[in-house]
This record gives sequence, structure tokens and C-alpha cells, in this order.
Amino acid sequence: MIVNWILEKHIFEDQDNLIEAIKNSGHYCLLVDDTDIDFDFDKEIADKFDEEDCVIFHGSLQLGRKIWNSTPFIPGIFLTLDNYECFKYYGYYGKELVNSHYILMGLNDVKRNKWKLFKTFLKEGEYETLEPNLFIRPSNGYKTFTGQLISGENFEQEFDVLCKSYGGLDMDQLVLIAPEQNVREENRFIVINENGQNRIIDGNKYMIDRVLLTERVVDDEAWKYAETIVNNYTPDKAFTIDIAKLGNGEYRVLEIGSFCCAGLYNADLNKIVNEINQLCINEYNEYYNYE
Repeated sequence: MIVNWILEKHIFEDQDNLIEAIKNSGHYCLLVDDTDIDFDFDKEIADKFDEEDCVIFHGSLQLGRKIWNSTPFIPGIFLTLDNYECFKYYGYYGKELVNSHYILMGLNDVKRNKWKLFKTFLKEGEYETLEPNLFIRPSNGYKTFTGQLISGENFEQEFDVLCKSYGGLDMDQLVLIAPEQNVREENRFIVINENGQNRIIDGNKYMIDRVLLTERVVDDEAWKYAETIVNNYTPDKAFTIDIAKLGNGEYRVLEIGSFCCAGLYNADLNKIVNEINQLCINEYNEYYNYE
């Protein structure tokens, strides 16, 4: 069986290597560019394959959502968006989270509660007059804005700038707020679910002190740590889990994400493609009750 990969152009820097890995695996790759003024979703994607074709997408959350909602492809995309809501999965990781100490509230109520937030997130021994920096991100899985720090000293000004960004944020959305953390390194692991168990198929360190790495570096301790918590929660049959190393040397869960909408950085793409191909075939056969 041929697995048909749909790759969205201009999203991930390692796309050429992913294309090569797909071709090396003996399967098919279709490149699409939805930034093209003449782009037609039905013509370029929906009508390219029949229901009998095994198809998987890799690209942006925006186009991924349309694949999920507007095509019958199997598996199509591993993107059960509700499962990536912070309020839904944070409880399964608890104290293992980077942001284990957090508050969820409506974006429309954050400014009113700024002093309550400051007081809640003051570190032990600090004076209540201090205004700590706060991290804020959307709870939703489709990332309506990028998580970022807002300085306590210029809180209202920076908060207003955030709310006006992206053409104006939806003020009624749920957001997560947590104190600033000293994240020094970040690792991404690719996970698949087989027979009810999650298994890491590959991963590596991709960032040190907010600088992206250009070479593959595997942190064995991060991998071992990820294995201890990888079965806490299963959002999809394929997903990613990011593990942070903090300034004190501890490892914690940064976030989870959809494999189909995640950068793979310097991972072993040949290994990942082969594993995802088999997962897609298994999903296809299960859907159509093939032995």
C-alpha cells in the first residue's frame, strides 16, 4: 500500500530532507502551497485523492484543520484539537509540567486581575510590591497566539500590545498564566501509540538558551525522563512531547503537540517516516476492517 504524504510548503525548514525521506521509503509526496493566489483547496488537495487512498498531512495547524474538517482522508491528519487544550491535558502531567503552577482565566479578565496574579506568583521571600514577569499562552490547541512573557513592570502596556496583535485577539478565549521559568534547553520527541501504549520513536534537543541547533544532539537524560511520563496522556495516535531542562537541571514537560503540525528539526527523518507510514497503513486497515 502506498502512503500519500501531503506537505505544505514554506512551513518547516527541514522540508527538503523530509521529502527525501518519504521518497526513500518508496511512498508518494504531494507539495501544496496555499499562499499561492490561485490556490484552490478542492483542486489542489481534496480532489487529488479518492477515499480509498491512504493519506497523511504535514504542515500548518490552519491547513491541517481544513484537512480534518473537509476531507474524508484516512488517517488524513492526527489532530484531535480538543485534546491539546491545556485545561484538558495539564492535569495528567501535574507537577511534571514546566508551568505546574498556573491559573486559567478569560483573556478579557486578565488586566482586572493583574495584582491578584502578581501576588499569586511571587516567589517565597519576595515582597508583595514586586511585579513578577508572567508567561501567557492560549489554552486552545490551535495556538491563536504564541506563548510569551509579559514583564510585570510594563504589564498593561505589553498586555495591550499582545491583545492588538494578530489583527486583534479574541478576548473571550481561555488563557493560561504562569510565572516565568528558567528554561535552558528544549527537546522534542515524536511519539506513536500502538496497542494502547505510547512509544517514543525518535527525538532530539532542538534549542539551547532560545537558539535553534543546526545539528542533531540527543539528550539521553531527557529521553529517559520522557519515557517515564509518555503514557500519562494520549491526544492522538501520533503526537509530539517537548521536554525542557530548567536552570536547576530538572526536566519537565513543556507542552504536547500534533505530529502533523510540528517541526521535526534534526530528528532521524528516515526512521520517523517509516514508522508513520506503518502507523498510517495500520489505521487505514483498521478503518476498512482489512486483515
